[in-house]
Amino acid sequence: MNLKKLKQTLHEIRYFKKIIKKYGDFLLQGRYRLFPSLRAIVNDNAQSVEKAKPYFEKNKGASKTASLINKINKTNYYFNKRKCALGKYEAVYSANNYDKVREIKLFSFAQKEILTVCTDKKTCGKQILQYETLHNYFGMPRVDKFDEIENAYKISMVEVLTRPSDDDALKVIIECTLKFREENYANLKRKTVSEILNFDSESEETREMLSELASKLTPDMLGAELPTCFQHGDLSRDNLIYGKCEDVTGFWWIDWEHARDRVFFYDYFFYVLNTAMYFSDKSALNSYLSGKYDDCLTNWFEQFGITYDASCRKEYFIVFAIDFLKQRVSALGNIKALKNYCDFIKEIIK
Repeated sequence: MNLKKLKQTLHEIRYFKKIIKKYGDFLLQGRYRLFPSLRAIVNDNAQSVEKAKPYFEKNKGASKTASLINKINKTNYYFNKRKCALGKYEAVYSANNYDKVREIKLFSFAQKEILTVCTDKKTCGKQILQYETLHNYFGMPRVDKFDEIENAYKISMVEVLTRPSDDDALKVIIECTLKFREENYANLKRKTVSEILNFDSESEETREMLSELASKLTPDMLGAELPTCFQHGDLSRDNLIYGKCEDVTGFWWIDWEHARDRVFFYDYFFYVLNTAMYFSDKSALNSYLSGKYDDCLTNWFEQFGITYDASCRKEYFIVFAIDFLKQRVSALGNIKALKNYCDFIKEIIK
C-alpha cells in the first residue's frame, strides 16, 4: 500500500469513529465493524451483519487493506457507549469517500428505514421535493422529513432481492421515462448533437480524448436534433435497485442528486455503460450492440418524435458517452478516470 493510499485508508477509518461520536444517540449501543469498502460500518451482531451484507458487501478491499480492517474489527475501536430511546439504527453508510462534508445514511433493518443526513438545507429540501414531484412516475421509496437532526429525512428501506435480468431493468427505464414525458412535456426541447457535445472549454488533454470519440460520428449525426427530458443522471444498479418496499416488489429509483434535463436516452445508456464497467457484466451492452433491443428502441424513439436508425447504434452510444464524460468526469478534473472510460469505450466502438 503506497503512502497516499495508507493516509486515505486511515482517514476513512477515523471518520467513522467521529460519526459514532456525533450520532451515537441514534445508533444501537455496542461494537461496530467496518466493511472492506471503507464506506460502511454495522453493529457487530450476527443479525445486523447479515442484513447489511446485500447493501455494503459489494466491493472487496485490497488484501492489505482488508487485513488492516480485520484487525480493527477484532477490537472495540468502533464502540457506541450511549444507550438512547432513539438508538435504533444499526449501520452507517458514508457517501463520497474523502470529502470533508458528505452525506451519511443510518440504516435500521428492523424498522426498515434509512435516515439520510444531507450536507445542507438546500440539498435536503430538494430530495423531499423530488419525491413529492416524481414518485407517481418512478418507483421511489417514501420520503419524510426528520426533525430530530438538522437537514435530515427518512426514506423507506428497500429489502434487496435477487435481481432479474438487465432486460427488465432497461424496460423499466424506458417505461418510466415515457410516463414522465407524456404528462410533463407537451413540447420537447431539442438540441443538436454538436451543441450537446461542445467541449471547446475543456483542457487540451480532455479535448484530445473526447475528439477521438467524436471522430466516429457522421456529419448527419452531428447535425441531428435530439430531444431532452428529465433524467436521473446516475442510474447504476446501485441506484436502480430491485427489491421489496412496503409490500411492493419491483425496481426502485434512489439517490437523485444528479437529476436534471439531459438527452432523453442518457439514463438508458448510463445504466448500460456502468453495468459493463463497474459490475463486469457486458450482457446488456452486447444485447444493445447486437440489435436485440431494436424493436423496443424503435418505439421508444418514435414516442420522442425521432426515427431510430439501427445502423447508428454505436453513434447514439457515443453521443451519450461524450455528454457523460464531459459533465460527470472531466468536470471533476479526474484525467485518470477519463482515460479509463475512453479506453473502455474505444474498445466498444472500434
